[in-house]
Amino acid sequence: MKTETLDTLATAGSRTTGGGAVVGFLGWLASSQAIGLLGICIALLGTLVNWYYRREADRRSEASSMTKRQSMHCAWS
Repeated sequence: MKTETLDTLATAGSRTTGGGAVVGFLGWLASSQAIGLLGICIALLGTLVNWYYRREADRRSEASSMTKRQSMHCAWS
C-alpha cells in the first residue's frame, strides 16, 4: 500500500476511535448498557485499526529511509 493510503486509513481509525468515545459517552448519559458497550467496542476497534495502520506506515517509512541510506552509501563508494 502507498504511504498516503496508510495515513488515510490511520486517520479513519482515529476518527472511529473518537466516534466510539462519543457513542460511549452518549450511552452513559442515556444509561443504556447496550449503547455504552457498543461505544466501548467501537472505540477499541478504532484504536486497534489506528495502531495497525500507523505501525505499517512506520515500517514503510523505515524501509524507504534504509533504501535511501544504502543508495547514498553506494554513490559515495
